[in-house]
Amino acid sequence: MMKTTFRLHDSRMATLVAAALLVAPGAGLAATGRQCSAGEPTAASSTWDFHQEASHLLDGLRADARKARGIADQLRMVAKEPEVSWELHAERLTAIKEAVNDMGSKLCRLEAIRSAALPWQQKAIDDVAPAVRLMADNAEDAIIYLNEHQGNLWIPTYDKYMANLSTESGHVFDVVKNFEQYAHLKQELSSVAQSVEMPGGF
Repeated sequence: MMKTTFRLHDSRMATLVAAALLVAPGAGLAATGRQCSAGEPTAASSTWDFHQEASHLLDGLRADARKARGIADQLRMVAKEPEVSWELHAERLTAIKEAVNDMGSKLCRLEAIRSAALPWQQKAIDDVAPAVRLMADNAEDAIIYLNEHQGNLWIPTYDKYMANLSTESGHVFDVVKNFEQYAHLKQELSSVAQSVEMPGGF
């Protein structure tokens, strides 16, 4: 298990205040660094569509990853422009943190219901989990760096955090997209096989 990051009430919390703007590395992503409990079965558990829920959560992960990648790429482009204030970076890093928070919550639920998911969904969950946790680490490191070096965002260290976030979010996006395409094609092939009455579906 990767190290715990972005936890609520984290002792590493360090805040940056500028015109009511807060960027706190310890405030968020409570889910990515710990095991998620599936909870006790209920009467509705036997009829709940876990396959549909997993698909919905994975699609949400893909959307969050696309958002995070877009912001990281934007910050990489403007980091060397002196007219762009550090406050803008703080605002956009907050947006990245919120996106990663959402990804952490979705990943927590996906890991809790993994055993009830389809095989392709299980593989997708396993493939994206490390990248989501690395995103949490890099987002936290970027916020800490911004807190301490507001005037030195052109230094390669900051760019590396942004590059890592872009790469990791791109990985999550691509993995989910590829598995969703696989599931769609598999369903289409199954429908075609049934239409020509192939034994066993294929």
